Amino acid sequence: MLLAVSACQSKPKDGLTDTYTSGVIAIAADESFQPIVQEEIDVFEGLFPLAGIVPRYVTEVEAVNLLLKDSLRLAITSRRLTPEEMNSFNSRKFFPQERKKETAHVRNYQKLTERHIFHVKRQ
Repeated sequence: MLLAVSACQSKPKDGLTDTYTSGVIAIAADESFQPIVQEEIDVFEGLFPLAGIVPRYVTEVEAVNLLLKDSLRLAITSRRLTPEEMNSFNSRKFFPQERKKETAHVRNYQKLTERHIFHVKRQ
């Protein structure tokens, strides 16, 4: 299971903006997902050479805490946000939307991992 929460950032002073195909984003990912996340980053950056993803592989708790502290815009974990975490985002006008993704990961055996992806929009 994977949870990703992201939010829109304000426009930088130089007038440039990040898009889905250009710019750089820092993310936090549960350290147990490192092999899968790194493979996805490598493919994405290969397809979009103007885009960069800087991962921080941390515990699930730390990934969510970094989001709650507004230290980054995307976190990948194996659980859904709690009602308290959702309320914290909502009180700051952030509204996570869940996306589920399943990924087959092969290591001696084929393992199926259900991932939850949350996209947060500020209104």
